[in-house]
Amino acid sequence: NAEDYQTARLKRIKLGLDLRGGMYVTLEVDVLKLIEESADKLSIDDDFMAVLEETRKETDNTDKNVLDVFLEKFRAKAATNNMSLLQYFTVSNQLDPTEEAIEEKLRKDVDEAIDQALQVISQRINKYDVSEANIQKQGARRILLELPDVKDENEIRSLLQTTARLEFHRVTMGRPMIETFYAIDALLRGDVLEEPAEDT
Repeated sequence: NAEDYQTARLKRIKLGLDLRGGMYVTLEVDVLKLIEESADKLSIDDDFMAVLEETRKETDNTDKNVLDVFLEKFRAKAATNNMSLLQYFTVSNQLDPTEEAIEEKLRKDVDEAIDQALQVISQRINKYDVSEANIQKQGARRILLELPDVKDENEIRSLLQTTARLEFHRVTMGRPMIETFYAIDALLRGDVLEEPAEDT
């Protein structure tokens, strides 16, 4: 009956790709692109681009953590060029953002990007109905896929290469804007605000 078949199927010896056939794919999340796109476009300058390029050279075809290398290169250049992460990145909901808060946000963004990529790939593979597909994170930025019994490599390649791109555009939340929001809130509540003194 159907229950016996399912039980037997779950208990059978699972053959690896070398015996069973299929596809083995490694994908990589472009963390450096994420860092670049997280920065304020108007603030990006030659020094920032130089840090990105140095990071790319050191991390290409390696398992190094891209964000760690970027921060290390940035600090080295900042020591001689009077740079700060605060020049290039902002953290919303903080009146006095710190470099540590920006680092924390970048780490969170990278982790979320990798988790989101894992989720998207899993959904695509599940829709394709690959039985016993193995999808897992490998290292700091790579995703490993083992796809047993896959015969049409071109179809899987097309499925994985389709780009689903979600873009976020940051609204700058500097101190003047936050103070303006507080002033608007006060007006809406009916609080009386002191008028700035006029120069005479």
